[in-house]
Amino acid sequence: MWQTLRDAAADGVDPDVADDILRTLDLPTLARRWQVRLTLPVTIEVTATSRDEALEAAEEAIDAALTSTGHDTYLDWHHATRDDATAGTVDTATDTPADLRSAIAVPEPGHGVSAS
Repeated sequence: MWQTLRDAAADGVDPDVADDILRTLDLPTLARRWQVRLTLPVTIEVTATSRDEALEAAEEAIDAALTSTGHDTYLDWHHATRDDATAGTVDTATDTPADLRSAIAVPEPGHGVSAS
């Protein structure tokens, strides 16, 4: 009976109706694929120079964490609600950005600024 209803549901019978019949007969319901949208409050601490950069860094961190686990998860960032990003203290441990490092001139010995 179960296999017949499973095949019927695959061929167009409403799977909810098939599940109702199976429940009535005290049989297991049909395994179905589900797409689940969850909204989770997640707090991630990142270092960035703007709110948008911070939000993008947080999204990248979550994406990297979930995709590296080997399960079939798809993250739809285009429909994500960017609720909040709160600026904190300056991170003094970060390196000077690469595009600024080349612009910073290091004076040669003897040609620096002297106190008079």
